Amino acid sequence: MTLRKIEEVAEIPTKTTAQLHAALPNAVAAKHMELLGIAVEKEDRLHPAEELRVCGEGASSKGAACRIEWQPGGVPGAEATTQAISGLMEVHGRDRGMPRRLGLPVSSIGAGVLASQGLLAALISNLRGGRIREVRTSVLQSALFFIGHHIAMSTSCGAPTQWPIADGEGERPPFRTCDGNRVELEFLTFESWKAFWMRLGVSEAGVAAAWAVFMFRYLTARSRLPVELHSVVSHHALADIRRIAKECGGAACRLRSYVELESGADSPWAFTTGCSFAPSAEPPSTPRTEAGPLSGMRVIEASSRLQGPLAGLLLSMLGAEVIKIEAPGGDLGRTAPPGSLRSAYLAYNRGKQVVEIDYKTPTGKAEVMNLAESADVFLHNWRSGREKKLGLDYPDFAKVNARLIYAHASGWGSLADPPAEIAGDFLVQAHAACGDGLNPAGTEPAPSPVTLVDVTGGLIACEGILAALYWREYKGRAGRVDTALMSAALTLQQPCVGADGRFRRPCWEPWDEPLKTGDGFLAVVPTRPEHIEKIRSISAKANTKAYANALAERTAKEWEAALCAEGLLASAVTTDLSSLPKDVRVSGLLEQVEELAWVPGTPWSFLD
Repeated sequence: MTLRKIEEVAEIPTKTTAQLHAALPNAVAAKHMELLGIAVEKEDRLHPAEELRVCGEGASSKGAACRIEWQPGGVPGAEATTQAISGLMEVHGRDRGMPRRLGLPVSSIGAGVLASQGLLAALISNLRGGRIREVRTSVLQSALFFIGHHIAMSTSCGAPTQWPIADGEGERPPFRTCDGNRVELEFLTFESWKAFWMRLGVSEAGVAAAWAVFMFRYLTARSRLPVELHSVVSHHALADIRRIAKECGGAACRLRSYVELESGADSPWAFTTGCSFAPSAEPPSTPRTEAGPLSGMRVIEASSRLQGPLAGLLLSMLGAEVIKIEAPGGDLGRTAPPGSLRSAYLAYNRGKQVVEIDYKTPTGKAEVMNLAESADVFLHNWRSGREKKLGLDYPDFAKVNARLIYAHASGWGSLADPPAEIAGDFLVQAHAACGDGLNPAGTEPAPSPVTLVDVTGGLIACEGILAALYWREYKGRAGRVDTALMSAALTLQQPCVGADGRFRRPCWEPWDEPLKTGDGFLAVVPTRPEHIEKIRSISAKANTKAYANALAERTAKEWEAALCAEGLLASAVTTDLSSLPKDVRVSGLLEQVEELAWVPGTPWSFLD
């Protein structure tokens, strides 16, 4: 299949932030469709409110169209205002005590992937006798998924878990070494954490006190660690820190820059063709539209943390039955009492049937294979190589189910020389130079406390699975699909790649960071050239007393109303995530789970 027309992402140095992001969601969706071999029809200048149409060969219809909006209902917006409304800015800046904009347009990129997923699901449904003609999603819905567990924890109705956070004390990672490098650390157990720091000479009491803060940083977006830890690292070279971390069962990754980063592979997926069969050999049942385009399909998920569970959740939202395999005793979050920990678990695992299986034993392996006999997908995010040791690799499954799609959501993927055996979100951000893209030129790069690559990894894993299912339904081709957090990190940074293939840090205007008002913060975006001088008049010299006084004269909501009346895009920054269920712009995009917490709802609408 051929692509008729694709609008390439504009090069950052030649466009303003708003101009770049206006067409980005559709550009991402179109590019992904192209990489997956799906024909696309679109206009030269397509914006989020316009349609992207795909032509699915072999389908009973001519394909499907997708409409990506900033907010449902055609409400205008921009990447910056979307980050402000959703609470993304608050989480990104939480460890620094004030909201901050993410330099990478993560909401727009995520929306493009959601659109691609919706289109693939529609084509799959149509191949199975469905009649989906249009898919709708929005950039705001994408933004909410990037902070799904933060929303759940902030809106939890149960007894709150008291997170042991030394708020306002200590310093945030990354750590500095004596030879001028900055590193992110990862440890999965207290034993390895303790061994590392005691090797560096930290007292046992100091190590124990900091562990809870470090362990829960993915859930809290806070990680202010004792100055003593930063100090001892600063007396060692990078090579020593990496060696000691590895010997203790942990990992250390140096923050790389865009100068070092080579352009990533064109495709974030690797497909391996396996069994072939006649598409009509086993005619699938027609999906029920109200149950979702994947109704009647079954997914077996053996994953933990965020990347794999999110992919499974999205497939469940599309109508598939998802059976989640957990180790004996179950996930701690599932069995925790009502509160923040359980809410975080439900954010990515709600709606799944959970079974406990010890698949390391012959009996447990047989149970997994028994489930796989009637499954359409097997998904896992084990460390690379573990599937072969367990005897649960694709060839093992193909023997019992030739139609199965086998999906591995890994950390480093096919990277020739992985920097560590562990691949946590912040390690991958460091190695992929995300800090350069997230922060403006002239500032010190640092990863985001938002789990950006975990969420994006889950999005592209789901996308790859849907593509494999489409080709299975159309061509009678099963097989394996591999995705990785490293590929996800590079996907997020494609807007930073210029025409010459080199990465460049984003160019920020004076107003790109939230502006402090009388009672909060304001995100503002010019939509016409004449707006620029208007914004400069209140933001250009942020260090002057006159500037501070002018902004302090009004509340963020008052500034929002005044600027929007003049045709600008502006929004007060959400700094309290617990208020989102009452925000009319967001409330319809959330759903309550088990009467416990609010979570992002299904991000697509499918229309016949």
